[in-house]
Amino acid sequence: MIMKEINYRLSILFLLILSFTNWSRIYSQTSTYTNPIISGAYPDPSICRVGEDYYLSNSSFEYFPGVPIWHSKDLVNWSHAGFGIHRPEQFNFDGLASSAGAWAGTIRYNKGTFYLPLTWVDWRMKVGFKNVILTADNPSGPWSSPYVITDTIWGIDPSLFFDDDGKCYWLMNHPPVGFSHPGAASVMLQEIDLTSLKLIGSPSYIGRGAMIDSKYPEGPKMFKKDGYYYLLIAEGGTGLFHAITISRSKNITGPYENYEGNPILSHRSMGYTTPFINIGHADLVQTQTGEWWMVCLGSRPLNRKNSILGRETFLVPVQWDKDQWPIISPGYGQVPVNENFPNLPVHSVPPISSRDEFNSTQLAHIWTFIRTPKSNFYSLTEKPGFLKIKPLNAISNAPPEPAFIGQRLKYRDAEISTSVLFNTKYTGEMAGLLIYKSEKALLKFVLNSKSELKVINRTDSVETELFNAKVLSKEALSLKIIQKESQFSFFYKENQCDWKEAVMDFDGSLFSVEKSGGYMGTFIGLYAESQKVSDSFALYDWFDYKEIKP
Repeated sequence: MIMKEINYRLSILFLLILSFTNWSRIYSQTSTYTNPIISGAYPDPSICRVGEDYYLSNSSFEYFPGVPIWHSKDLVNWSHAGFGIHRPEQFNFDGLASSAGAWAGTIRYNKGTFYLPLTWVDWRMKVGFKNVILTADNPSGPWSSPYVITDTIWGIDPSLFFDDDGKCYWLMNHPPVGFSHPGAASVMLQEIDLTSLKLIGSPSYIGRGAMIDSKYPEGPKMFKKDGYYYLLIAEGGTGLFHAITISRSKNITGPYENYEGNPILSHRSMGYTTPFINIGHADLVQTQTGEWWMVCLGSRPLNRKNSILGRETFLVPVQWDKDQWPIISPGYGQVPVNENFPNLPVHSVPPISSRDEFNSTQLAHIWTFIRTPKSNFYSLTEKPGFLKIKPLNAISNAPPEPAFIGQRLKYRDAEISTSVLFNTKYTGEMAGLLIYKSEKALLKFVLNSKSELKVINRTDSVETELFNAKVLSKEALSLKIIQKESQFSFFYKENQCDWKEAVMDFDGSLFSVEKSGGYMGTFIGLYAESQKVSDSFALYDWFDYKEIKP
């Protein structure tokens, strides 16, 4: 009897252990995650929860499709859901300057509708800015044409707040009221009618930054918790001195009390020795299990100082202290490289293949264009299994519609390669790989009509030829770029020969925000150029972009 009782209890214990093990596998297949959660130039993250689903949006500036939308079940693993800007007629991209376009959208959900307020920037407009709202029943789209909120008030970074009483409020960065130091601004709040999408009543100016003479208070987000209205903003600019601050009030129109512990998150005092810099522009979300988390942007400095990957999306835990102020990354105070997984069921997503064989009739979502492609310069169907690109304007003739199809750089170390066959007979035409930050900072790894393979660096308005070699074969040419942090080495291969060196250890710091400015990171892609209308074309058999792991 005793042995039977022992065996029975051991069986029950075994079943409990097995049950707990299975449960823990569901809720924590991995105990930690690694930042950034979305790599590459995906800045200005905004997040909302709908039941057990999370949706996140990013800025995209002059790139099309614009305003990528992501979906997750666990805040760590994200899959592409759609684009807020997915039709050329939604916005006019023609002639758009670098770093103009779609700025700092905010994704929100209310009673069956998704809202995406954003700022459209075009320096040729009278004001230069126009604030709009896109709406959708499904975050995957289709999204509406833009509803213009105002074209007379200067302001950027709009967001919406839905209050408990059914009212909705519009917030944005606004020109200074009563003060005028450099970078000064206010946060404006005004009620908005969701039916007409018109502002109603009078505006309230509820914040101008937590720091004395705060510069660039922007990206306002509002939350309500335990009777307080919390105003979360970024300030200090988008560079090294970026920071996140918070204030609160019992009344939505204020006055707002600044938290004595501001900034609640910043790496501004850490220089370039930290793994992450430029931390700022944040949004908060509460999970269905009661946890709070923050998404924010930041950059990874390569070779300790060059943020060539741009501003990426990070995830940081949040707790609330006894006085109901948020503590970001408790016990650490910084954006963690590795952090404990949220208390949510893990939902892994299929990894994106590093290699595109161009066997589909549509480009994958990771491919992007500089401005809207209107010239039908590419095709996946004219020669199945190949991407065919017809040459267009030189990309340095800003701002053109270039024949460029690219992806965001997202790894510290990577190998980028392709196979290209260029059918051309006209002088001045070229095709191959392009590393692109802006019209003023780029590298061409291209084949021309004279069967010359060149590496051309463009910095500001000066082009420098770094390499020139005659290619003997008329067959497709293989090109490869090895990226080691912010250094790039170029190789080529004819037929089945060994790889040959072209340029070694080129300093790519010109692609960093620190050197060339701008709001986006670096792109790598396929490119063809001509000085005139041409019947030439380049055929790309495949494209491979894979991480080189330590």
